[in-house]
Amino acid sequence: DPYTVLFRDLTRMNEELSLATQVAETALKERSEVMAWMSHEIRTPLNGIIGMIELLHSTAMSDEQLRVVKVMEGASSNLLVVINDILDFFKLDAGKMTLELVPTDLAELARSVMALYQPKMAERGVNPVVVLPPELPRLLLCDPTRVRQVLSNLVSNSVKFTRRGSICLEISLREIAETSVTTVASVEFLVRDTGIGIPAEKQRDLFSPFSQIHASTARLYGGTGLGLAIVRQLVTIMG
Repeated sequence: DPYTVLFRDLTRMNEELSLATQVAETALKERSEVMAWMSHEIRTPLNGIIGMIELLHSTAMSDEQLRVVKVMEGASSNLLVVINDILDFFKLDAGKMTLELVPTDLAELARSVMALYQPKMAERGVNPVVVLPPELPRLLLCDPTRVRQVLSNLVSNSVKFTRRGSICLEISLREIAETSVTTVASVEFLVRDTGIGIPAEKQRDLFSPFSQIHASTARLYGGTGLGLAIVRQLVTIMG
């Protein structure tokens, strides 16, 4: 019966496709776990190197030695950022990232993120601005570490590409509702700057892994192209 033969062929093909999908998913998960482990193993000794460099600052040094130590400090800090990005990306890719919900003062968190980058902005004459709605609840349940990571990533990108004008971090309440137990709020964060801008044809790739706006971006400004991909994944698991 030709129909029976066709049915058997389709069944076999579906089984083979399902098996191939399982093998691919397993390989992807194992790759992500290996990369996350490798990044962690590299980060541990690097933190030791950064600690020793910081100790050098407390010793007597000549101007030339101080210059060399500052170069070492900058290079090791940049490398740590790259390793942390890789570690977070593959943790998210492997589904190993979990959120911790704790009461968080979002207004204070936003101010502290901007304060972290204020010295760099001051060097360039860039004005930092934080806009907060008066109705923002003082405490909201969220993962402050991951919210800070998202905001820091966005603000650091603005700082990287803005040479004059201002950088604004704005929080707005999209929705707020009172229940018998607590207050439920939907919060939107917006980072706006007067930087070089993003070409329209590049915007769709902005949150793709290892994406750079221009071929020369990494050379001129640094970065792995993973920061915004991590932001997108973090925001996704936050719902």
